[in-house]
Amino acid sequence: MTGEIDTAGRPPERVTLSYVADRTGDSGYMSFTLPSGESFNGPYARIGSAAAVSPGLDINFSVVDWGETADEWTFGESDSNKVVALLQGDRGHKVRCRFTLRYAAGGLGDGGTGECEATTGEKVAVSF
Repeated sequence: MTGEIDTAGRPPERVTLSYVADRTGDSGYMSFTLPSGESFNGPYARIGSAAAVSPGLDINFSVVDWGETADEWTFGESDSNKVVALLQGDRGHKVRCRFTLRYAAGGLGDGGTGECEATTGEKVAVSF
């Protein structure tokens, strides 16, 4: 998965996201490093899948105060072509990601688009 971070006053920079899916393909772990050098990793899950609500993989965006934009990141439980992730940085920041899959049953491997946003305000546009 590749992304592009757009930081004010600088040209866009490439970011590579990696993921390791579980055996169902509905969830797993994702990681990437920003150009600043901060690395992020954490769980992801497809909305509406059993993995999205299983203990230990329940992705709860309320653990971070995202301010007024929190509601924009909410999906309905029936949005099976959506994937969300909450990643922890090695310097204390967090990143939330949301993706729209090209083909829900194919998971991340079949491609899609999305975005990630750090608590620092940086945003990464992703296509895969």
